[in-house]
Amino acid sequence: ATKENGLVCDPLSEKSICDMLMDFLDKSDDELKRMGMKSKALADALFSPRVIVEQWESLMKTLMDN
Repeated sequence: ATKENGLVCDPLSEKSICDMLMDFLDKSDDELKRMGMKSKALADALFSPRVIVEQWESLMKTLMDN
């Protein structure tokens, strides 16, 4: 299956892996570049230093309040 930022398969299914790889090979360079850019944007949103610090601060506050 294709997601906006990557390809998904059932890692326990040989057919699913094969279908995903065939889908990957059928993608144009532009499609792959777009998927990569969306993946980077998602990673930046989830794992930026600011987000990580906010998560740690929230965890520490929770632990200190208990």
